[in-house]
Amino acid sequence: MANLDEFIELYGKADLLRVAEIKAPKDYDSFINRLYIEIGDVISGMESARKERTEDGEDRISVEIVQNMKARGYIAFKDPTHGGHVDIFVQPERKQEFTWFAEAKIWRGSIKLKGGLEQLLNRYASGRQKNLGLLVYFKCPELTIKLNEWRSFISDNGLCQFKNNNLINDFSFETTHKQQAGTEVVVRHMGINLCWSP
Repeated sequence: MANLDEFIELYGKADLLRVAEIKAPKDYDSFINRLYIEIGDVISGMESARKERTEDGEDRISVEIVQNMKARGYIAFKDPTHGGHVDIFVQPERKQEFTWFAEAKIWRGSIKLKGGLEQLLNRYASGRQKNLGLLVYFKCPELTIKLNEWRSFISDNGLCQFKNNNLINDFSFETTHKQQAGTEVVVRHMGINLCWSP
């Protein structure tokens, strides 16, 4: 391929914009918006092969997400040291000051998940982050009921404030938290349906 015009002719402007938003986003909001689209696609692919993931543990599932984000063009790591060993860390190739990271847990109830949220907010976040993620791997039925249980738990226990009526879809919502540095951070809680019954 000799030039940009040929790329656009072959793949279209949408693919070029996607690559630009992954590799060198124009601003932090573009980075986050594109990241959530990409991670949503990764999650959808994983959910379509739930049977193959019945024996996978938390680390194996997280590694697969990291590898998929790398394949899409991001710099991504599993367990880098960032105030501790954060489960998933993602940044663009350029503008590496833009970072997003997530804690990941297999659903074992709200009390266990609270520990993951506290790790994310109190150990890994430095106060500079605007957005973080909490990935919840559900290997049991009734994901939406359990995710709503979690949503109620964090609200009832005063762990957050809800943002934008908080519900993004049946499998995810956002909460706003005060970081130790005094800044606010938005956490996107994402339920991933890995439940399979033979």
